[in-house]
Amino acid sequence: MLKKSIRVVSFGLAALTGVVATNAIAQNAPSATVSQANQPGSIDTAIFSRFSDLDTQSTRDKYDDLQASKDAAIQLATLVKQLDAGASSKELERFVLPLVLKLSEDQAEITLAAIMRAYYLNVLQSELVAGTMNRQDVFSDLISTDQALTTAAYGVTNRALPNKRMIRR
Repeated sequence: MLKKSIRVVSFGLAALTGVVATNAIAQNAPSATVSQANQPGSIDTAIFSRFSDLDTQSTRDKYDDLQASKDAAIQLATLVKQLDAGASSKELERFVLPLVLKLSEDQAEITLAAIMRAYYLNVLQSELVAGTMNRQDVFSDLISTDQALTTAAYGVTNRALPNKRMIRR
């Protein structure tokens, strides 16, 4: 009788241990998935697949050039702050035009993509990782940023708007 009681108790403990272990694993699994989804690498991949011109070699080179030049770096930092504050296209003109003035359409396009890259890397990426914004919010923000920069660079009537930007709009 004593052996039977010990077996029942040990079976009960084994079942209880299995249930507790399963609950612990189930509770940890969603948080692991969320933390993996919030890793900068996976976020960047999703963003850069949607906005591929932000991650081209020419855009990265232009971004590095803007960072290397002291005056351009100050202008870029100010422009990123203005974008973060939600400045209008008219307010952005005085910061965008000196960066794209006298450039060919292709170079102006690369410069605008470098500005968007700076805005993403310096503002939006940290908000995504912190959880204050989700991917859809970042997509929407980047689209409105693209429109604001386009209007600031090419005017309200989009004079001389490159085909690439026309297609994206």
